[in-house]
Amino acid sequence: MNIFKVHNQIISDYKSYIKSFLLIKDDRVKDVVIQELNEGKLWPEPLIQFNPTFEKGLSIDSLVKDGIVDSRLNQIFKGYDLYRHQVEAIKKGVEEESFIVTSGTGSGKSLTFLATIFSDLLKNNYPKGIKAILVYPMNALINSQEEEIKKYAENFEENSNGTKFPLSFAKYTGQENNAERIEVRDNPPDIILTNYMMLELIMTRASENKMRESIFSSLKYLIFDELHTYRGRQGADVSLLIRRIQASTQNDVICIGTSATMASGGTLSSQKIAVANVGKQIFDKEFEVSQIIGEYLENTTASNEVDIVGLKKSLDNPINIENNEEQYISHPIAIWLENEIALNKLPDGNIQRAKPRTLSQIAEALVLKTNSNISLCKDQLVQFLIWTEALNEKASKQKNRKSYLPFKFHQFIAQTGNVSVTLELPNEREITLDNTLYIRSEDNEELHVYPVLFSRYSGHEFICVKKDYESGKIIPRLPNDLPLKITKTSLKGNKELGTKKRVLDSLDFPEGYILFDNNSTIWDDDKVLDLPETWKKKSDQAILDNYYESKIPQRIWVDKYGNFNENENSSMSQAWFLPCYILLDPTSGVIFDSKVHEFTKLMRLGNEGRSTATTITALSTIKALNEQGIDSSLQKLLSFTDNRQDASLQSGHFNDFISTVQLRSAIYYALLEAPEGLNASNIATRAAESLNLKESEYARRPSENPKYPDLKNKEMLEEYLFTRIIYDLRRAWKYTTPNLEQCGLLKIDYKTIDQLAEDNEEWKEILLMNHLEIDTRKEILNQIVTYFRTSYALDHRKLDDSSRAELANSIKDTLRIDSNWCLDKDERIEASVTLIPRGVGKAPYGLEIAGCGHLSALGKYFKRLFSQHLGETPFRGDELTDYLIRIYEIMRGANILQSFEVNGSKGSVMGYRLRLDQIIWKVGDEKNVEIDRVRINSIEELDIKPNSYFQNYYKINYASLNKTILGAEHTGQLSSADRQQREKGFREGEISALFCSPTMELGIDISSMNVVHMRNVPPGPANYVQRSGRAGRSGQTALVITYCSNSSPHDRNYFSNATEMVAGIVAAPKLDLSNQELIQSHLNAFILMELGLSQVRTSTAEILDLENTIELPIREDIQEYILEQIENRKQDWVNQFKKAISGILPTLKSSTWYTDKKLENQASKFFENLNYSFNRWRELYKNANRLIDKARMIMDDPTIKSGAQEKKNANRDHFLAQRQRELLLNDTANGNSQSEFYIFRYLAAEGFLPGYNFTRLPVRTFIGNRDKGEYISRPRFVALKEFGPNNIIYHMGNKYRVNRMMLTNSEHLLHKLKISKTTGYVFLDQEGISVNNDPITKVELNSDERVENKPNLLELAEGQTKLMERISSQEEERASSGYDIEQYFSFSGGIHNTQKSQLSFDGELLLELRYGPSARLLQMNRKWRRSKPGDENGYNIGLNTGFWKTPTENEKDEEKDPVRKVHVYTQDYADVLYMQPVKTLGLDEDGVITLTYAIKRAIEKVFQIEESELGAWNMGSGEHSNILLFEAAEGSLGVLSELTNNPDKLKEVFTEAYKICYFNPTTRDDDKPLALRASYDDLLSYYNQRHHEVIDRILIKRPLELLIDANVEVAVNAQQGYHKQFDYLKTTYDKNSVTELKFIQHLYNNGLALPDRTQVNLKDYYISADFVYDNADDGSQTLVFVDGSVHDKAEVIEKDKKQRGLLAEQGHDVIVWRYDQSLVELTEERKDIFRKVIENE
Repeated sequence: MNIFKVHNQIISDYKSYIKSFLLIKDDRVKDVVIQELNEGKLWPEPLIQFNPTFEKGLSIDSLVKDGIVDSRLNQIFKGYDLYRHQVEAIKKGVEEESFIVTSGTGSGKSLTFLATIFSDLLKNNYPKGIKAILVYPMNALINSQEEEIKKYAENFEENSNGTKFPLSFAKYTGQENNAERIEVRDNPPDIILTNYMMLELIMTRASENKMRESIFSSLKYLIFDELHTYRGRQGADVSLLIRRIQASTQNDVICIGTSATMASGGTLSSQKIAVANVGKQIFDKEFEVSQIIGEYLENTTASNEVDIVGLKKSLDNPINIENNEEQYISHPIAIWLENEIALNKLPDGNIQRAKPRTLSQIAEALVLKTNSNISLCKDQLVQFLIWTEALNEKASKQKNRKSYLPFKFHQFIAQTGNVSVTLELPNEREITLDNTLYIRSEDNEELHVYPVLFSRYSGHEFICVKKDYESGKIIPRLPNDLPLKITKTSLKGNKELGTKKRVLDSLDFPEGYILFDNNSTIWDDDKVLDLPETWKKKSDQAILDNYYESKIPQRIWVDKYGNFNENENSSMSQAWFLPCYILLDPTSGVIFDSKVHEFTKLMRLGNEGRSTATTITALSTIKALNEQGIDSSLQKLLSFTDNRQDASLQSGHFNDFISTVQLRSAIYYALLEAPEGLNASNIATRAAESLNLKESEYARRPSENPKYPDLKNKEMLEEYLFTRIIYDLRRAWKYTTPNLEQCGLLKIDYKTIDQLAEDNEEWKEILLMNHLEIDTRKEILNQIVTYFRTSYALDHRKLDDSSRAELANSIKDTLRIDSNWCLDKDERIEASVTLIPRGVGKAPYGLEIAGCGHLSALGKYFKRLFSQHLGETPFRGDELTDYLIRIYEIMRGANILQSFEVNGSKGSVMGYRLRLDQIIWKVGDEKNVEIDRVRINSIEELDIKPNSYFQNYYKINYASLNKTILGAEHTGQLSSADRQQREKGFREGEISALFCSPTMELGIDISSMNVVHMRNVPPGPANYVQRSGRAGRSGQTALVITYCSNSSPHDRNYFSNATEMVAGIVAAPKLDLSNQELIQSHLNAFILMELGLSQVRTSTAEILDLENTIELPIREDIQEYILEQIENRKQDWVNQFKKAISGILPTLKSSTWYTDKKLENQASKFFENLNYSFNRWRELYKNANRLIDKARMIMDDPTIKSGAQEKKNANRDHFLAQRQRELLLNDTANGNSQSEFYIFRYLAAEGFLPGYNFTRLPVRTFIGNRDKGEYISRPRFVALKEFGPNNIIYHMGNKYRVNRMMLTNSEHLLHKLKISKTTGYVFLDQEGISVNNDPITKVELNSDERVENKPNLLELAEGQTKLMERISSQEEERASSGYDIEQYFSFSGGIHNTQKSQLSFDGELLLELRYGPSARLLQMNRKWRRSKPGDENGYNIGLNTGFWKTPTENEKDEEKDPVRKVHVYTQDYADVLYMQPVKTLGLDEDGVITLTYAIKRAIEKVFQIEESELGAWNMGSGEHSNILLFEAAEGSLGVLSELTNNPDKLKEVFTEAYKICYFNPTTRDDDKPLALRASYDDLLSYYNQRHHEVIDRILIKRPLELLIDANVEVAVNAQQGYHKQFDYLKTTYDKNSVTELKFIQHLYNNGLALPDRTQVNLKDYYISADFVYDNADDGSQTLVFVDGSVHDKAEVIEKDKKQRGLLAEQGHDVIVWRYDQSLVELTEERKDIFRKVIENE
């Protein structure tokens, strides 16, 4: 492969694609655009990254001879020469030391632990059992490693005269069949390969008890590959799992970790220290720096000294790529490249990889070294790298582990963005392609720039603006930011309501476009005469109707500062204003229908969206590889995206695009062979011949002998192609994929049109037609039939109702549904449209109709013809319809049209279709594009040019590629079997493009991969290294292409700083091991293991009593057993578990929640918590049963007709509910452990068991149809949008609409919120009843300005979808309903459970911080972002069915399904940091908003966390504006708690925020005084668009300086009213009890939380508690009994025991303090209750 040719072809293709859509009238704008494209602004030079050679070490044989390893390793690794780092690691391993290897891809990391394990197990005759567990993050890696071990076993047998390999090994991943699993359980091997989730199950399930016993008695090695992936909650879970294992093993386990991307940046020593710290956290073992083994690099060329004279001379000598390896390594360029470009030599003698550079940068370095000509240096380097490539390809085939400066190209491509201009005259304005809000003029003025769209017909610029009448300013408007459309019907008055017709004026249309006259006047009032009659007043055709007055350009005067005036102003520039949505393009004269989308009229600079860009790149890659002549199995591309739905969208887009392109190309080549044209009877056959597909590519059952294909297969392929060819006759003006007609490659003729046009006899009675020239008449008839054709109003027997379903089934039965050449499972052949001249009311079910009467586009077309030829329209209304019918009847008589009677609810009419046998396909002239004059109404002549790029695309003969081109998605949504099948297909080249989610970063190891693509910039360098590392794994040259979205600041940043992504700093993983949920879930897992519930294997049905359909309780026998075990063993469990967590106990004890008593309570409540975890499953199961019962009633109801829609819906509901129930029961043959409802996975998702990478408490929605169905899940806040009302979901090649929420029958279906407006603090339902003050500010909640109450809230629950259609190449981005989401929060355990810090300067308070662990975050989906009038207050839902209702559906079945308008909400829990700036900080609301994003970015940079791992909300408003930061990752990273406890880290964040804004922390100067107030390079992002206007770095300069200089008082816990509460307690305690006074005095003196109430008579009991603590969050209480000496009496002791035992049995938290016990010990033991509140002297 010639990397330069492949790269150049891909970029050239992409450049041609972008340029083919450029239509820019203004020469200055065009020059700027063309210049930037030619200079590669969107596709800068690729970075070239060399992969140096690892330093050689000893051979295996040497280690054997030195007695370091067992001699039999010579038979296993015969002939292996090791790298230095491998030798170092093996030596550590055989000395029984744990170690971590961090070396690059392809460095043989796995051999370090395999050699260690093999040697030990061979040397020592250990008893049978599992000695080593190899853990991988993905099963694909396990499969790869198993093959590697098998190869080693074969080596041993081959080199030992057939002696069997003495060590046993097996996979245990959940993918094995039942027999294989049983074999591993019953006969545990020496080594098992597994994933962390399966290892958790081994440590939890009763079925693996024998394996556990083997592990506990025999385990010696625990290996974790890809150690860098264990971060956040997943890493914390793995760490706890390892601790549980080690706490139970007899041996001291040796722990080994490997990773290519563990940590980088800083010195090698600091990197190793960081890795050692992570190793200690994960493995619970101390790691010395010497146990962290990095890579060692070496020179592979002949010298490490550069001979400058020889180097200069070599530039004049041609490179001969046929020269051998010896000549290469001694070549001066090779020596120079390696020593000065590929490697960095450190002062200590170590060698590091150098940063990548572009070819130009490398050439410039060579110029500096040799003083030679730059072009000579560049040319010679290219030839040298081609030689390098050839040698490495040769070495990779020989598999000799040799390499010669292997390299990769890293190409970053930017999405074409907007042109933006200042608001000045065309010859004066500033022009930029940068994604910015402002620029600085030559006079150093900061000016707004405004996005520009271009007319698709004239190329004239339309500047996107919004008029702000209050300020008199014009502000920039994003092109997508369109207002609600005002329709003509919405203006009508209502007599019944007494409302008048609404009159519009300019204030109704603030959003629109500014147009400047550019060499010609855009508009004059005389053109009003050319506008449609319907635009004008009936009384005066020279005056426009009020509605249309705004649709023509209006004069406006503007200046460059954005000031505007609608009256003439000589100091301003004259322009035109045109409101959205345009009905007239005054620059071309085109008049649009009101239904036409704005972006069909106007276009951005670039047409390409992310999907088309990816597809074009993928297809160009395959073509380029094909032209290199490499094997067809290697012509493929692996593409990554960060969202699984995007992977599904991209796969569907690619397949639809390529099949469309291939078919159109086949039609073109078929037409070239048929100059006379093709017709409906032969075009599919000819197209099939041109396609030249192999039978196996499309047939379900291809013939065994390809020489004798099955004619049925061929017939059905042609039938399928026929349907697609007919579809392509429709109007398909898709600008990103223009069809053959739009490219000038196809001309459609009609058989009888010429004859009819020439037949004057037929037209003699038809006004207008009777006096036209024949050519004009022919043109009109052509326009009519083209309108029928492009409306899909076609008549053919295969499109009849009786034929379509049968034909579709035959196609699906015969052709491969998984190919590009078949209908999808649920796809139907579309019914033809029947055009009717008059309405008939509701048409019969299944009949598609559209109009062709006087109100249709045809009617309007004839009105224009009358005006043009006769000066007026002689017919109006129905008269014109009658006139059109006469024309249709003449055409019917000429056998051009076919008529059909259409019977509707309001009458019948004759409808028409175009006979398909009239159509003749002919090859086009490549120059002319037919204009649709019926639909395109232009008052000026149009000239539409063919698209040159697609013209060339369709002229490629894809049959000559000899390659199946097929795309597929590969995500976590697929079943394990599907994933493996697709991996196999991709390896073998049957799949050409695999579109993957991030889960595949580590999964695919294909040595022959040449090209990797990324659909977006990955979150960080570690992800990039993993993804790019999928290519070039055998040492061959590789190409990595990354697409950067123009709207993503993350993508834009790394597009500008690509080196930081390709070779950037990788932060070591962060873990928080003190998280309460983490510890509790692992204790539950430990107890479950100890219980050994053998009944529980795969399904919830094994533990719940399903016969009790009302309560669905845990089975009685299981309940009794668990409760008995708890009673007898809970203390033993706690003690054993404390042994497992002993290494983190000091950290836990310093947390706000942990006490030993807490663990004991958790163990005691194990059954209650387990039972509670099934509540969501119970609700889903009951819902499915209810749906079945309801559907069954309708299905069995004899009064409802069998064909009625209600019965059809019931049948569908019945089937889907049965499928849902089957999934809930995990009712499959093997009890699928991949299922959402596999019992252990379900309990993990519910937070009862460790969750690892499973979403905690996800929301699920059912996606399915009659063939199959499944649940997919999302995190709650993601689900609030993705599963929101009527949103679209992309899944497995199809689009589904969320149409239903599964409602409970609960009385408490609807909820209410009480919200403090000053802080955003929220109370749900009963929580806010007695709350009168904001918990944070203590402000009274006594007015509408301070408090808001929201009723009618529905908590987001499981949903259901409806299949919409297959994903097509029409999709650029996922269609998503824009929702208005509001955010609120509250502290778990109340304000008392928070930690407060304060920042002050010179005694003045600046900022208060309050850290709350596991705070509640609540998001509410209030409404659609673009709500129509009446929809502002939420969504309509049927309270009985749960269906989301449209306004028209609201009125249907109101009695059966009453409708309620609701808001939807969901809640989650996360660690939060609430920041309250005070007035002395000098920030207004805009300043607080700016500070929010500065701090967020600074935290991400300081802690090296991903953007998605930290959330930021602005709470409150005005002077009460505050900041809420929360850890958005699953579990906790511990970042926010560190900020609270570590003043230095907090100061570091403020300093970093200061630097992000370009301020110098040392000098306090503005390092970039010319920088804008905000840009995408600093504070702006796609996600804070709504704040772009107010974000200003200058606003936070002084506040940040104050914060940097401030004093930080850490953990000052404040409790407002604390002293007052103590005074209250002193007056209400039992005065007869000295002990009670002593108790509360101790709490007060130590600043501990005080009780809420005293002397409380408990409801339902004759018992009085001395003190009570109320938990406002869950309504629970902690009861405190203070016992003086009177309680020493025997009868009192007995009474106390009985009463308090009763309370404890009922679930109350009971604390007893006796007068003779230590209060210090009690408060320390129960510090979850007696928490520190204030510092009290």
